[in-house]
Amino acid sequence: MKIVDAVWEKRNLGVETVDFTIEENDEIQNVKELLLKYDAPYQVMHVPSGKTDVLLSAGELGFSVIEVNIKLGHQMKDVSIPRLFQRYEKGISYHDAEREEIEKILEIVEQGEMFITDKIAKDPCFGKDKSGYRYRCWCEQVLENNASVVVCQYKNENIGFEIYTVNAETNKATNIVGGVFPKYTGGGLGFGPLWVELLHQKEAGIKSVVTSVSSNNIPVLKLHESLGYQVQDMTYILIKHLDC
Repeated sequence: MKIVDAVWEKRNLGVETVDFTIEENDEIQNVKELLLKYDAPYQVMHVPSGKTDVLLSAGELGFSVIEVNIKLGHQMKDVSIPRLFQRYEKGISYHDAEREEIEKILEIVEQGEMFITDKIAKDPCFGKDKSGYRYRCWCEQVLENNASVVVCQYKNENIGFEIYTVNAETNKATNIVGGVFPKYTGGGLGFGPLWVELLHQKEAGIKSVVTSVSSNNIPVLKLHESLGYQVQDMTYILIKHLDC
């Protein structure tokens, strides 16, 4: 089992956090003994799919499942717009975000209305405001490491964004965070940022892409699948509060 003092969450959430990652060969008795040694107010546990012995013991250890992290991959062999969305194709465009656009994106993210299915937004001990601030901090962190920011437009109006990083050695991308802005949800344009991100990556010669989606957000999972992403792995995310 990997144990990390998640010091960044102290800044993001205002609470001491410890993060546990369960591994396939971990024995349940050893897991129990180690977990009971920690008293951080907020604890997060990552359990690989199929590790049911840990899941079945989670309740007695004070943990509850809040989501399943679904890892997706795209091989970039075919980047095409699904037929369902073809009526929007002529109006969709994209470009690298400018400095002013990035600041506007961060402001919208911090408002807490974009990622309302996130485990922090869904957690009554935190909520949407904490989630929005945490996402802003996350975006700022990856931007410091030269992440790419793609702006999606529809009829020349910014409707969303995507942020991704690239491993220069493997030429593989990791999609970090993004989506359609709240004012454009429900209008059929949710696919736009995801699609133009793939176009941007293909133009850059990216060989493959990985990303993650929460089980709390089935519509976004379906959007990814419609664009050619395939499920690669799943991890249960459990949480525990000692002071909430």
